[in-house]
Amino acid sequence: MRHSTTKFIYQLSEIKARYDELTSSIPARRIYYSVKSNPNPKILTFISQLGLEAEVSSLGELNAAINAGFDAAKIVYGGPGKTIGDIYSATEKGVIYFSLESISELEKICFVEKSTGKKLNRILRLLVLDNHGRLNMMMPDSKFGITLDEVREHIGNGDGDGVYGIHIYRGTQIKEAEFRASIIKTNEVVSEIESIIGYKLKYVNYGGGLEWPFMHSGKPILTLDKVEGILSGIESCFEFGRYLVASCGILETEILDIKKRNNYQILIVSAGINIINGISASGRLIRQQPEFHPPNNKSDEIMLPTAIYGPLCTPVDYLTLNTLLPQLYPGDVLRIYNCGAYAANTGLSNFLIREPAQEVFIE
Repeated sequence: MRHSTTKFIYQLSEIKARYDELTSSIPARRIYYSVKSNPNPKILTFISQLGLEAEVSSLGELNAAINAGFDAAKIVYGGPGKTIGDIYSATEKGVIYFSLESISELEKICFVEKSTGKKLNRILRLLVLDNHGRLNMMMPDSKFGITLDEVREHIGNGDGDGVYGIHIYRGTQIKEAEFRASIIKTNEVVSEIESIIGYKLKYVNYGGGLEWPFMHSGKPILTLDKVEGILSGIESCFEFGRYLVASCGILETEILDIKKRNNYQILIVSAGINIINGISASGRLIRQQPEFHPPNNKSDEIMLPTAIYGPLCTPVDYLTLNTLLPQLYPGDVLRIYNCGAYAANTGLSNFLIREPAQEVFIE
């Protein structure tokens, strides 16, 4: 029996184009690739060869980055919930940069330093209340980061000679103007931290999170003006994931079955939440309302109200309940653009144990 057509098509030249845009606006700075956005080995290898470094949040991501050619000594290991075992294992693999999410993680890294005899770069991930981006990471009850009050209480002046730098990541899908304005705000926090600890920092990670369409066509290209205010005489870093890889990916999904009901055409397609963004069950994907592109030979036909479901045995497996598409038939293929980030690696792959999508590469 013929397998259904479900594939991600990746165009690597799109990643190079986004990299060129970033380095034109943010020259001569360290740029990390956030591996979580797409950990495909070929994509990781391509990005490492462009000259970026890696930002990881698990030992699995760390191994994938090292295998793809990233230098472990320049990788930054972040993310909440790090155990002593995580830090120790990463250190043994050559990692020296750690973005710490809590005071207890600071204590854990001190323990690993003593047990291994290695000097590690302690970077404080700071929680500075803010409200930017579609996915805000700076809410008062956020699981991310250390507050300035916690720094004052637990580190204080003269007690923190092991603090190497700070890391601030305000949110994702941030507009360019807000991203540029955040540079000055981060510089102010650098000064405040230096006044608390009593010496100059060696490192600042300004974050990233620039917006890019998800499951829609379009390219909000970064303007050519240089990003102003970046501190010199310090390791100034940025991290990007979605902006680098979103545009490289196209998802193709085959229509498996069609029902006509209540003046709707109801499509069952091969790529549901098993393939793309399984956290749609929480409502995130549903709010996105994906943009579906039918075969070119149908683009001029009368548009019909359409609901699109995936193949899983659960009512939450739908991509949209109300869009307009021409009359379609089993075997037709729909395309969804800007699926290079947070798509192939976020599906509910173990639910019903269905086959994963193919991943095809175009240079």
